[in-house]
Amino acid sequence: MNVNEIEVFSLDADIQINELKKLPALSLNETKRMFLACINQNKQPNMAIANYFYDPDTRASFTVPANPQLAKSCVAKWGSPKIKFGTVVGVYPGDQYGNVAPSIDVNSIQLYIFVFSTDKYPMLKQLNSEWGLAEHDILCTCTEATFQKWTILACKDALYLNGDPAAVGELRTRADQAFADIRKFLPKQLSDQEIMVKLGQVQSQMPMAQNPFRPMAPQVGTQPVQQVAYQPQAPQVQNQPNRFMTPPTPQPQINPAGQDDFKDFVAQK
Repeated sequence: MNVNEIEVFSLDADIQINELKKLPALSLNETKRMFLACINQNKQPNMAIANYFYDPDTRASFTVPANPQLAKSCVAKWGSPKIKFGTVVGVYPGDQYGNVAPSIDVNSIQLYIFVFSTDKYPMLKQLNSEWGLAEHDILCTCTEATFQKWTILACKDALYLNGDPAAVGELRTRADQAFADIRKFLPKQLSDQEIMVKLGQVQSQMPMAQNPFRPMAPQVGTQPVQQVAYQPQAPQVQNQPNRFMTPPTPQPQINPAGQDDFKDFVAQK
């Protein structure tokens, strides 16, 4: 099926939904066997890193701005930036103790985005230095559920590498595609203007509301209604030419006092 086409199918059809998900939190004492799935040409696992600030007022995280003055202002308000890492992991189907079948169907392996903080990075780095995590699985056990504290051990092999080479290659391709979208799961990058709004240096500019049924009509709620006072005007008498060439009828002259009386009358109404 072409992704740009609409296809009609029966509800009993088997449709593959490629929805990228974040690795679910482990329960206390739960163990999962997994592997780092995105491997570069140097046979090293790919990692992404984001230096970020956390705004407790909006409960939002955003990366450190490139503008040094803004970054300094952010440090003054929210403290030193924090670090988050991200990568792609493959999780084997198995029980809560990390036991999996000795013969693994590569197609049954689920890929997840794994976002973690500085507590897990040293452990992974040490294991990669000793074992080479491009060719070894890891066994992860949750020792504290609230803050997701883990112990991580290296396994003697990587089970998925024993599978069908074509399926392994397809899995690696999907992992690379997932890693290309990993930015969606890390703290977002804000513009300088957005950061200045958070810092209170400028006010937020709300977009003007527009009437969708009358796009050319005045926009509602954007500008105050202007009150224009009604100015009464005396009727103007125009001199029409007389086609019979009769002398024009003299127009009565209104004295200034009469004009003042008219204005007072209108004002009282």
